Amino acid sequence: SREPVLKGLPVVEANRMIWAWFHPTGAAPMWQVPDVPETGNRGWHTRHHPVFEIRTIAQEIAENSVDAAHLKYVHGQEAALDVGSTYAGHLRTTALKGPMSIEDSRGKRIDCEFSVDFEQSGPGIQVVRMSRHVSLVMLITITPVESELTHLRFSFLHPDYSEDPVRQALVEDFIQEQVGERGQYV
Repeated sequence: SREPVLKGLPVVEANRMIWAWFHPTGAAPMWQVPDVPETGNRGWHTRHHPVFEIRTIAQEIAENSVDAAHLKYVHGQEAALDVGSTYAGHLRTTALKGPMSIEDSRGKRIDCEFSVDFEQSGPGIQVVRMSRHVSLVMLITITPVESELTHLRFSFLHPDYSEDPVRQALVEDFIQEQVGERGQYV
């Protein structure tokens, strides 16, 4: 008798996604997938963006998220932000807030308050709640594929702004900025 070559993985459906746990020694899951209440809200829309293939290790992606200095050079955030992080086992939370300027479609500068609440649960999921005139939740899933190849996927959730064309345009712009399709570095 031969042993099976492929082994099953523990799987759970959560946050409008299917999650599989992999551990190189076959250890059972060490934590649960975090609950993202917005995924169960009928008044919120979900959008998934294509996978980014990045030639790096997953750890570097996680480290980038605590590097507040990158916000200026990668995302164009000019003002200094108040940053605070806490750690508890496999959980890390970070809160950033501060003033920000955005441009409207005519190039007019609009000053606003910007806030980000960031939760990372283990190496595979980051939940980022952002506010800047509109609310946007970004689920970042990080999947190591090879020793130095990582798949990075952004899924976005936001309230239904279809009755408010200005807010709908702001959320569209916000999403484009997060995936690198708009902004000063495109």
